[in-house]
Parts: sequence; C-alpha cells; structure tokens
Amino acid sequence: MTMSQKMKAAKNRGREYLANMYKFGRGVDKDEEKSVNLLRTAAANGHSEGIVQLGICYRDGCGVEENGMEAVKLFKEASDLDGHLLLGYCHLDGTGVVQNYEEAVRLFRLVADAGGAGGLYALGRCHFYGHGVEEDDDEAVRLYKLSAEAGNRYSQCELGMLYNNGEWVDNNGEWVDQNFEEAMRYFRQAADSGFSYAMVELGKLYKAGRVVEKDAAEAVRLFRSAVEHGDEKNHSWYEGQLQLGLCYRDGIVVEQNAEKAVSLFRLAAENGVGYGKVLLGLCCRRGEGTRQSNREALEQFRLEWKGRV
Repeated sequence: MTMSQKMKAAKNRGREYLANMYKFGRGVDKDEEKSVNLLRTAAANGHSEGIVQLGICYRDGCGVEENGMEAVKLFKEASDLDGHLLLGYCHLDGTGVVQNYEEAVRLFRLVADAGGAGGLYALGRCHFYGHGVEEDDDEAVRLYKLSAEAGNRYSQCELGMLYNNGEWVDNNGEWVDQNFEEAMRYFRQAADSGFSYAMVELGKLYKAGRVVEKDAAEAVRLFRSAVEHGDEKNHSWYEGQLQLGLCYRDGIVVEQNAEKAVSLFRLAAENGVGYGKVLLGLCCRRGEGTRQSNREALEQFRLEWKGRV
C-alpha cells in the first residue's frame, strides 16, 4: 500500500469513527443525518466498513428512510465478512429479500469457517431454533462457546441466559440444569465489553444474591451503566430503566421515590418492555406515584397481554 493509499484509508477510518460519535451522540450532539453523510463519503471511497455501516443505517432507518433492499445492495457491495454476516441476517429475517433460511445458513457458515465469531454465533442460533438446519441444542451451545471464546459478547450473553434459565436439551433429551456460576461468568465477560444487556442481567444476579453475596449497590451501578452504554433503540436501555425504577420504588440504595419509579416504568412500558406495563398498571391501581386509576391500570394490563399473543 502506497503512502497515499494509507492516508486515504486513515481518513476513511476517521470518518467512520466520527460517524459513530454523531450516530450515538458520544462526545457530540446526536445527529444521525450528519453520521450518514460521513458514511456516504467513506463508502464512496470504497471503505468496506463505511459501506457496511451505511447499509445498517438503511436497514434500521437511522438518518435515512428505512430501505431493506438498499441495505442488501450495500452488504453485497462490501463483500467482506461483516457484509456476508449482515446479508445472512437479511435472508434470515426477510429484510430486503425473500426469507431464505438455507441461504442465511450458507452465509453464516462462510463467515464461521473464516474464523468470524459473529458467524459462529449466528450459526449457533440457527441450530438452536432449527432455521435452515436440524434443531440441535448441543451443537448450538458448542458454537456459542467457540464464539464466546473468540470474544463475541452476544454468544457470551446467550450462554449466560441459557445457564441462568436452564433452557436447553442435551443430546440425551435431558434438560440441562441451571448453573448460576456459569451464568455469572458469561454475563461478566459480556458486561466487561460494554454490553448493556449483560449488565442488566448481571445486576439482577447481584440484586437477588445468586452465586455472590447480595450487593444492591453493585446492582444499581450495573443498571445505571447499562443505561449509559445503551441507546434509545436498544431494548436493554429500557430494561435498565425499568430495573432502576424498581430500585426507586423500593428504596434500594437510592432514596425511595414513587414518582421517579413511575416515570421509569412508563418509559419502559411505552417502548416494548412487557413487565414495565405490569408495574405501571400496578402503580395506577394502587395510586402509587401517580393518580389512582383502575381504567389506566386495566389498559396497561391489556397491553401487556396483547404483547404476549
């Protein structure tokens, strides 16, 4: 690579880094359109990561109108491991293309065979749910573990959930027992990488006193950290808000504040956290932190029920 090419690559990496700052409002005012413009320039210069990130913007409708077909086009154009992986997810979900589990598995396997931890994780999920391959929990867990060892935080969190809940069947057809020590180990790995979902789950373990001595202060610290690391398009951001709301409701570490708890429950409820609707409904029924209203309580309970079916 010539000096000129090195300088061009460095400029494109800088644009991508700055685009992420604007996208998430880290150190600058959040500006999704400015983020997209920076990614367009990087993509026009042939920067594969810029092309991938621009595709994600089109897929999610971030700074541009949502357009699955444009996202697919950009992921194909990138033609690197990240592009193959994201294209696989498009085939898995039917985003911008006709849903095709077999094609998704082919792309995930291509990434996995090249050593991509994300491919191992995605392939593991396909085995777990039987998408494009035979359902096989043991094979899924084997792939999750390989991915987790390579540092993939989604696999680490997935393993944490499986061990926390005892949610898989081994090759002998037996349910695997819960293992809170293993759950905490994997949640800790993912949380240390800044994964907000794992922070929430780890906080719950500290709050309940499972595996380790109950530590409410550490639980609250993790819930707050999850909120700081997440963003408003991330479900775990609202889950962290809900857990903080419980702490305010019960006066755990923080001063008891029913109004603050209700505002956090409402935030979670309005953004798809089912348990947030239940908690908000209970507060309305009891008149805790908000005016008493059986009608509002019933509406929240109905919304939560509709979310299940």
